[in-house]
Amino acid sequence: MKPQRTALIVLLAACFPFARTARAGGNTTTVKGQLGMFVHTLTPPPGGTTPPPWFDLKPYKKPLAVKLQGPKGFLRNTTSGPDGHFQFSNVPISTSPYFILVPVKCTVPVESQQILANSAAPVIVKFGLPPCVDTPPGVGSHLAAPYRGGPIPTTSASCGSSIRELTMKMGPNKKPQTVGVDIDLPTVQRTLIGLNGDGQGSIYLHFDTTDSKIRDLKAKQVLFLEHIGAGTISQVSYGNNEINVHLMPAKLSDFIGDGTLTFPPPTGCAPAKNAKTVTQWVMSKGGAKATLGNFYWQYSAGATGGSKTHYHFVAYKKVPRFDGSVTADGTLESDKPGHGLILNAVIAGVVRKFEFQVPLTGHLDVSWNVLQHIGGGGQAYDTRLIILPFYQEIFDIGKVPFLFQVMGNVIFQPGIGEPKAALKGAYHVKYSGTAGIQGGSDSQVGSVGKLTYTNLPTADPVVSSALAAHGVVVAVNTPKVALSFGPLSFLYAIMNNVPGEPQDDAEVEAADIEVHTYQQTMTGATPASNFFKTSGVVYAQWVNEYDYSSNGNSVLNLIPCRAEHIRMVGSVGASASFLGTVGTLKDKQLYNNTWTKLSSNSAQAKKYCGWK
Repeated sequence: MKPQRTALIVLLAACFPFARTARAGGNTTTVKGQLGMFVHTLTPPPGGTTPPPWFDLKPYKKPLAVKLQGPKGFLRNTTSGPDGHFQFSNVPISTSPYFILVPVKCTVPVESQQILANSAAPVIVKFGLPPCVDTPPGVGSHLAAPYRGGPIPTTSASCGSSIRELTMKMGPNKKPQTVGVDIDLPTVQRTLIGLNGDGQGSIYLHFDTTDSKIRDLKAKQVLFLEHIGAGTISQVSYGNNEINVHLMPAKLSDFIGDGTLTFPPPTGCAPAKNAKTVTQWVMSKGGAKATLGNFYWQYSAGATGGSKTHYHFVAYKKVPRFDGSVTADGTLESDKPGHGLILNAVIAGVVRKFEFQVPLTGHLDVSWNVLQHIGGGGQAYDTRLIILPFYQEIFDIGKVPFLFQVMGNVIFQPGIGEPKAALKGAYHVKYSGTAGIQGGSDSQVGSVGKLTYTNLPTADPVVSSALAAHGVVVAVNTPKVALSFGPLSFLYAIMNNVPGEPQDDAEVEAADIEVHTYQQTMTGATPASNFFKTSGVVYAQWVNEYDYSSNGNSVLNLIPCRAEHIRMVGSVGASASFLGTVGTLKDKQLYNNTWTKLSSNSAQAKKYCGWK
């Protein structure tokens, strides 16, 4: 859904009849404007007669192309200045509308605003841009381009990693029988015609008939496509000179009978050229992504790489009862120079040993605001928002591709029963450490690493105009670092390695899976209690929760009752669909602490406010 844009248009009457505002004859006028983001404010405009809600225009300081399009083919071009101002002079007066056009790309190709220039009086326009154009320096503010083999580089780490044998099972004659089929990448690139899926992980591959290995594929075999992924064959059919193979997701132990997977490569190995920077720091190559959320939520997000990775998102919501937004800026870096992703797996029919660790050091600054339109408890409709990955990359380890992602989730629940009330605040946390899992069939799967806070969390004073009781809950689950082997890694590997129609098909199917996951959560198919848990992957994450409650600013309150809590939870987990039945680890907390701030610690205040 295209976000609703607000623009204020003020027609200023000419104060002096001799003022030169148009050419001779009064047939032209001037259009002046300013680009920026409308933000809620608690300060009324000059004069004090305008009822809330009130808005300020935060100027957009970077130059943007601005077009003025009008009747009879009229078209003018200009560029906004450092304060967002632009101007068009000698605009013919017309009773037909003009349109101001600004290409922003992060939501729709062009933002537009209709104006009327039907007199010689100057037209003054305040043009509201979407928040996604106002991302910090270096953060992409546009929709990610199709991957096309570039934006997701394959980082190979074959040295020290190998699959020595595919899975064996007992055949009808009680002799070991190989049930895995290994097909090299050149054969896939030559024979794969296209693919489609059901949006939930089931994939149909369409091959031509030129390769004998593919012609011999049978149901119940495990198909391993090198550098692409693996799946269990549910059905094989033929038609229109094609071989159609229906794949269901497979675990590592489903197709690796004997193998080791190691990243970074062991000392002495000579990994691929582009593996070195990722070994030093897993986020060395930056990426950016921006997208829209569901019907009520809209957001933009992005990240830039380097030794200290910066991520950013703006999530905003406009519903009948209120407008609100949550903005987050944070960093993710290694706790020590040269420390990044660690992955070690020893597989022999089952996952015998497995280790996964990632750094979770950095900081997070979160700001929020809400403006209530009507009373009634401040229902937030859907309070949860899944943000698609800030960053993702394929790591090819021993011909097995893994999908590495950094992502986040948001819960935002204001509670305001008073019409036209507004409040805003912010909180700040700093965290450090590494987190991961280790274990397997030889030992119980458990957590590794240590997480803690670097400095005590802080919160800015809440600014509120509400006289009655009110509050807000903000929970931000980021950074969330996940490594997966499954349908999404399979599709992204095809985007990276198989040009042509399969690449296009994989891009569409990956989007369908992400949308399905999103809808399952937004419609309540995923319980709220599981919102910060991840399936089908191994992961490490921080969840930062903030809540604020107040009895209001009324003079009738004998004692102000304001309570704030900040909770930091660091956890890890692994699912059976990734490692097999021996690899399940439910969300395991490595760190959990809560800080409380009260408006008064006196015994009288605690009794009056009901605090324990």
